[in-house]
Amino acid sequence: MNALLILLALIPLQSRADARCDELNTFWKNEGHHDLKVEGTYVRFECPSVESDLAEAALLLKSYSQVSEIHYYENLLKELKRLSFEPTEKPANPATAAYHPPSIIIHPYFQRLVKLDRVGTLIHEGWHLAHSKQDHVDCKSGPWKNVKKGCDAKWSLGENVIGSYNAQIAFYLSIAKTKSYGILGVMPSDVSLAVWSILFQNFNSLDFKELVELANTTLTVSSAAYCALRFPDSSVGKTSRHPFLVCKFGVDHTELACPHLPEEYRSPADLAICKSVARVSARGGQGLIQDLVNRGLVNGLSL
Repeated sequence: MNALLILLALIPLQSRADARCDELNTFWKNEGHHDLKVEGTYVRFECPSVESDLAEAALLLKSYSQVSEIHYYENLLKELKRLSFEPTEKPANPATAAYHPPSIIIHPYFQRLVKLDRVGTLIHEGWHLAHSKQDHVDCKSGPWKNVKKGCDAKWSLGENVIGSYNAQIAFYLSIAKTKSYGILGVMPSDVSLAVWSILFQNFNSLDFKELVELANTTLTVSSAAYCALRFPDSSVGKTSRHPFLVCKFGVDHTELACPHLPEEYRSPADLAICKSVARVSARGGQGLIQDLVNRGLVNGLSL
């Protein structure tokens, strides 16, 4: 009986998924495949697949462009001459997409992105196509330190966008500014996490005053998002210790709760993490900025 009830409950979900897949195929067949100059002829795709994820990203970008001051979709099409798919994963080069002017190649890792970041990837690669002589630079600090061609030189809130990561953040901020979350099917926290994660990873220089403005006005960062950024690999389970759990515990409780962490998480280092996260939770975006300062991404400044 229980199994039957579960099956009946799943039928509407499957019906909605099938309807969405039909919608994406219709868009891809009638517009997207031609607009993005996809290599080969249209063949109906299954959902989910890298093709369906790309079709959804393109459809969302087109929908947002219809209400945005900037015509992102049209700007992408203006620069793009060909789009193709890399059929196999390459662990040595886990790119989600790549540009080879005037073309974009979508890699299998594209599927691993969340929905918003798939759309952001189209913005990112489109900026590369329009500014092919301005490539990324080597990362000098932060979690991607020493990664070749993995960063933009400087982030700024100014309108003179230089660099594809800057372009991606500008796109995310435009969503927050216009509160167009529903069009893209995302939550404000999704946009906030997308922005702060790039700031954490992909810039060699950050403007302190603009970070404060960003944290106090345009975006806030949830303490849970902070945990995900602070310990991006801790949930993989490669080690017996999981700082993310400590982080999450600190977020869900006050700093006074830190001494009462589970026994396996009571080392001095874990307690320090817990107290740090509790402070971040209390101070919101400013706490995150202080962490950026402490990690050397903003030099010589503190709150």
